[in-house]
Amino acid sequence: MCVKFKKIILAASIMGALTQTALAGNQFFYIGAEPVYVQTNFNWTNDDVNGESNPEANGAAVIDDTNADTQLGLFIGYGLLIDKIYLGVEGATQVGTRTATSTTQDYNTQMTLSNKATMSDIYIVDFRPGYVLGGKNSMIYGILGLNTANFEATQETGSGIIVQDSSTSRRNGLRLGVGYNLGLGQYLMARLEYVYTQFSDFEFTDYYPDMSQLHTWQLSPYSNELSLGISLIFNI
Repeated sequence: MCVKFKKIILAASIMGALTQTALAGNQFFYIGAEPVYVQTNFNWTNDDVNGESNPEANGAAVIDDTNADTQLGLFIGYGLLIDKIYLGVEGATQVGTRTATSTTQDYNTQMTLSNKATMSDIYIVDFRPGYVLGGKNSMIYGILGLNTANFEATQETGSGIIVQDSSTSRRNGLRLGVGYNLGLGQYLMARLEYVYTQFSDFEFTDYYPDMSQLHTWQLSPYSNELSLGISLIFNI
């Protein structure tokens, strides 16, 4: 029994050594930065007191246009090469705030109101399977990940009085995309990526000052992102 146990330990040690040898030079960490051009559609809509869409109550689609921003993306990741197959994981953040604004007229008071929706505190984690093309740092890959961010929607009068405020709500979004890495020697990579993100909806309800009616407001955000980045590689 003892002899069998020693053989199992020896076989496991040999397999471990072979695996480590096979992976040597095929694992790396990387850090980088990228400008991210993003178009975000906030889809801010509201319902009437009965829960039905009401195009006359401050506008059925208060903010429905696409808003463009450029943010700074910072990322860190780990990559593993198995022959021509690439498996990677990455964490990232995007610095700055995405903002969309519009104006509308209150149906009851006829007052002009300013609407604002924001997205901030963005954190991302991705799984990135790919296929190596040419050199080991040049590859095409898919992106499947999670984007978590804070959203807020407000509406105020021309004198700056806030009449609607959703407060801050953190929502998660599913990221789907594709990218291309270009190796720039042993220690650098450049990349181009496109990512679509669909966020979960969130709602908030506000009342008229006399508590006579309420409106339910909803944001249904999604975004399209295009980024061009460069990263520094640390081979293991």
